[in-house]
Amino acid sequence: AITGGTGELTMARGTIKYKILQESAGIGSIRELNIHAFYT
Repeated sequence: AITGGTGELTMARGTIKYKILQESAGIGSIRELNIHAFYT
């Protein structure tokens, strides 16, 4: 979740969703982030 921030984004709200595209044991993973943010 996105809640607040600094400067112009003080009142920001939103969501972050991710999808794992590739995963390697012991090395890490590649993720696709989908970020939706709203601010006034």
